Amino acid sequence: MLLCLAIPVQAAWSRETRLPWRFMDPVAVAALDGVRRSAEVYAEEFTRNFDADDRQGRHQAGREPLNFDATDLFYAIADLDGNGRPDVFLLPLGPGSSGSTARAMGTLMLQAGTGHWRVACLFEERVAGVRPADPGVLVSAAGSGSTGLRRFRTQTGPFGWARSGDGSDRMECVPLYSRMQGGRIRPGERVARWQSIDRAAASALSDFRNSAHPIADAMAINHEGDRIGVDRAPGRPRNFDAASDLLYAVRPHGRGNLVFLLFDWPMPRQDGGPLPGVVMLWDGQEERARIACTIHDRGDRGAGGGVTLLDARGAGLRDFRTSAGRYAWRAAPDGAGPPECHLVGPR
Repeated sequence: MLLCLAIPVQAAWSRETRLPWRFMDPVAVAALDGVRRSAEVYAEEFTRNFDADDRQGRHQAGREPLNFDATDLFYAIADLDGNGRPDVFLLPLGPGSSGSTARAMGTLMLQAGTGHWRVACLFEERVAGVRPADPGVLVSAAGSGSTGLRRFRTQTGPFGWARSGDGSDRMECVPLYSRMQGGRIRPGERVARWQSIDRAAASALSDFRNSAHPIADAMAINHEGDRIGVDRAPGRPRNFDAASDLLYAVRPHGRGNLVFLLFDWPMPRQDGGPLPGVVMLWDGQEERARIACTIHDRGDRGAGGGVTLLDARGAGLRDFRTSAGRYAWRAAPDGAGPPECHLVGPR
């Protein structure tokens, strides 16, 4: 009997664990690009370089960076006009936004055709700390009146639709000025839940940006002048953008997390070569994530991509495999600080 019980336990230990690469939803990335390209005044919040000395994403003189970072962006996706194309609510909660107060200002982006986005209106949402209030944006199940556009509610109140004041046929969302506020989902409503880049990955990326790693140094440089994150020539913007350039995988470990960061960013990548990345491991003594090693992977965003955790262990951590090879763990050479990982061979 004991032998029979031991067999499945052994089988469980022999299983490999794959952590798929995660990344910001491509639809939300496209909507963010749309607001960045718009002529609206508030697009400046997403595109202007506010950081002194062009040291983007790095703490300076004891203060946090001021530039918009996609790790501070929450988004909710819904089809408001029933055309099968998703629309996106964008809610920035970074240091330069109003997220430090009880309310924050967001932007609703509608798809006006394949690859084209337009600003429908601004909206307010209540926030708690650095997150929007739950459960998300509440959307009517059916279109409203002759517009066919669905009404929605945030935690601050309901919104309907009216024709634009510019004489065009465009519809804009407008507050309905009633006491009806967000809360429990009502019959005929569905929730568009707030999403974001994983908070553990965002924290690890922040610690990486403030390290002395050569890629972190490259990230800190502003390559684009006052308007960051906006294409000026064919190709992608040259500044690092977590919205489109970051892939990550997170594994809880002890009181912190083990975070794999991969950079799908043209600046440090060799033509045709794998994507560079790092493994960040929480250091309880320093209360920050530290670089455990540099890794490479092809960055497959499909079902087969990601990091595979293996059975073998070193320094209390499971070895792992990427498309570039196998990595093992060992204790830090000086015996202090978290373990380190290193490439030991092919897959």
